[in-house]
Amino acid sequence: LLTEVSATEGQEMATFFVGPSLFALKATSVCEALPASAIAPVSASRQPYCVGTLALKAHGSISSYVWVFDLGQLLSGKASAQTPQSQVIVLRHGEQSVGLLVSELHGVGLFAQQRIVKAPSLPGTAGKLITHLIKGHPGQTLIQCLDVGQLMSMLCRHPALAMEALAA
Repeated sequence: LLTEVSATEGQEMATFFVGPSLFALKATSVCEALPASAIAPVSASRQPYCVGTLALKAHGSISSYVWVFDLGQLLSGKASAQTPQSQVIVLRHGEQSVGLLVSELHGVGLFAQQRIVKAPSLPGTAGKLITHLIKGHPGQTLIQCLDVGQLMSMLCRHPALAMEALAA
């Protein structure tokens, strides 16, 4: 799926699985990935897809916390099963940071711009978040690209979560 192009001709994307489906987002938005076993469950009934918090560390000590959201539940309405391969991708967009629970990491690749096409409109949450598709080689799966700005707007729109995300 990865295309060899120069950095000026392509887009670096982080790819990962949510269930059996392959997704991507701009690698520049990714801070780090941590094992899902590091999630601390909290009662965050503000949004049903919030599964807890994750402590971020710098220089050996906790520097901040981020809310962790189940991306599978957000996209499909069904809670994701956590496995030993489950990871939390920590995203930063502007001043906001969140964690996304995903099934498994895939990799980071540089994709040619001509392989990234606008996605057809979909109803519901997925239609707002999946804005582009990456065309693989013939016979390979299309990769669904998430719009980080839209995702952050959706996750941080609740006033309490937005304030806590800014405080982190």
